[in-house]
Amino acid sequence: MRKNISIFVIVLVVSFLVIIGKFFHIQIIQSDELQGKAIDQRVRKIKESPKRAALKDRNGNTIVYSLNMKDIEVYPDLIKTDTLRRKVARTLSEILDIDEEKVMRKLEEKDDNGDPVQWASIEKKVDPTVAAKIQESDVGSLIGITNNSSRQYVSGKKASNILGFVNDEGEPGAGLELTLDNYLSGIEGYRITELDSFGETIPIGLETIAKPVDGSEVYLTIDSFVQEILEDSVEDYYEEIGAKEIHAITMDPMNGEVLGMVSYPNFDPNDYQNYDKDTYNNHGASYVYEPGSTFKPIFLSIALDNGEVNPSQTFLDTGTIQRNGFSISNWNYEPLGPLTPEQIIVNSSNVGMAKISEKASREGIFEGLRKMGIGQPTGIELPNDEPGMMQSEESLKNDPLAQITQSYGHGIATTPLQIARAYSTLINGGYGVRPTLVKEIESPSGERVDLTKDQKKEKIISQETSEEISSYLEATWERHSDIVAPEGFEGGGKTGTTSKIEDGNYIDTTVGSFIGYLLIEEDGKKIPKYLTIVVVDEPEDHEERLGIYSAAPLFREIQDKIVDVKDLEPVVEEEKREIKEYRLSDYTLRDPEESKKEIEDNLGNEVIVKIEGEERIVGKQSYEYRNNRLEVTLHTTEVRGTEGFYIPDLTGKTPGEIYELFSDQGVDIEFLGKGKVFSQSVSPGIYKKEIKKIRLWLDNVE
Repeated sequence: MRKNISIFVIVLVVSFLVIIGKFFHIQIIQSDELQGKAIDQRVRKIKESPKRAALKDRNGNTIVYSLNMKDIEVYPDLIKTDTLRRKVARTLSEILDIDEEKVMRKLEEKDDNGDPVQWASIEKKVDPTVAAKIQESDVGSLIGITNNSSRQYVSGKKASNILGFVNDEGEPGAGLELTLDNYLSGIEGYRITELDSFGETIPIGLETIAKPVDGSEVYLTIDSFVQEILEDSVEDYYEEIGAKEIHAITMDPMNGEVLGMVSYPNFDPNDYQNYDKDTYNNHGASYVYEPGSTFKPIFLSIALDNGEVNPSQTFLDTGTIQRNGFSISNWNYEPLGPLTPEQIIVNSSNVGMAKISEKASREGIFEGLRKMGIGQPTGIELPNDEPGMMQSEESLKNDPLAQITQSYGHGIATTPLQIARAYSTLINGGYGVRPTLVKEIESPSGERVDLTKDQKKEKIISQETSEEISSYLEATWERHSDIVAPEGFEGGGKTGTTSKIEDGNYIDTTVGSFIGYLLIEEDGKKIPKYLTIVVVDEPEDHEERLGIYSAAPLFREIQDKIVDVKDLEPVVEEEKREIKEYRLSDYTLRDPEESKKEIEDNLGNEVIVKIEGEERIVGKQSYEYRNNRLEVTLHTTEVRGTEGFYIPDLTGKTPGEIYELFSDQGVDIEFLGKGKVFSQSVSPGIYKKEIKKIRLWLDNVE
């Protein structure tokens, strides 16, 4: 009996020691770990989303806003029994009209340790009235309801290329929604609260609240009236002409504010998932193309501003010229004779621009184009602001053709917005502008900051050069006024056409463009307004491939509507400038006196012809335009001249005339036959290599 009692006492003591040890282990050794688990089960950090701010046009009209919505979520680790889980799943299924088993799977979800997860999302962007029903249900205390928003784009597809979209997760996916996210999104808030086993807040538990800060509203430079004009006009024209893409931008050339910007094809940001992703960031700052003839005034302005060309100079346009084995021609191969810089722009002469480029320094042109913003992003508040492509200064030095071809807009790539930016400088007095879509930011407290008022103005070209180029653009407008000008309105503009490139070669598809502006009277001065560029990629109709036919009609339609909506009045200039054209042949390698007589016979009193020198061959001809008359100077040379050997066309000349021409020139002449020359062994031309002998066949060959 005593032995049994002893055993009992020993067992009792051992058990007590085990209990004490376990208690020590739990209270002392595992206390931090277990306390952490307890806190994890009771404490929740609940996100509080801020309201995403609206986007408004320049007049305060809302174009994008956020609709208040709710996100539904559950906390599986607090729902302990299968019966309660089933009740929660059934309630959510009935109110949200979703699959009950899908909810159950989320309620039964486990983490990596095999424990119930703390949080699971059930449904996003639920109508607040539906969320209220959930909250009022028997299991409402076990279900989390947090703020969210649904982005609403008032005009659907309109302005989608610049606005972008926000996806179902509340993340910006394109356009201004992406680049302005720091302003629009606000600052997230949160609650840290203690919950009981039923998900209710413990009244005496800790609850910390960091309130969310709503986003700042953004006022755009967009004019909704102008935007709608562009949208409607481009959409109709896109279908009519069967183009691959169309881009149109209207901006204020005085400050760079974009009033409207449209690209087709586009998408509906309310339903972005069902559109090609390539349309999301397809806009006038991302589309890259060769600008063609719209680039000519930009290039010319730099040559004029650097003093390398003057407005009274003339350049002989022979229709086609050869440079380094490369043929440079006008679009129709037609020779236009001597042209002033103005006439080169009005007639869109490639040959004339090529000759201007040969007088311009590579360094000056390169630096001038950089200042104009060519070859670099515009700085507009959009993703995919492409820099385009410009020949490096080294490339211009190593490739003599590079500067020639870029003078008429080939071998260089730009965006429509870059061209619009450069033209703003050409016509606003010579100041650089930064294109912008953002005018003001308004904080949740109501403080507004104007982001455009402190924009620095950098002088790019002189006032004189700006006025000169503007007059050329206005003369071009007058030439095409029946196509581009709203009735009675003055303005300026330039057309452009270029073939597209595929695998390094030009192909039989084109890009047509037109850029122009209206002249509107303000305070007694004519001010350029509503600068608009239209670019049409691959118009289907072959006859409408030229920019004047594929792009200019759309430009005219846009400007007609702007004039009507804005109730603009035309400015009628009292005295129009007279534009004279002269058709003159190339008299190089011909007899000076015969050439002088032919020019005077053809042009009479409209021209003054001078012969400079007493040599027997015309080496070159130059022009000046003074007092409304063309002055032609024929510069003479001998056969052995300073630039090489000048071999004229000898057809019809007698041996006596040949001897007189070639005497003392070091060239051996061999005659075959008698009479007059009908053929020669060395073709007419200017030769760098030495010519030692010429064989001549006369019409009576022996």
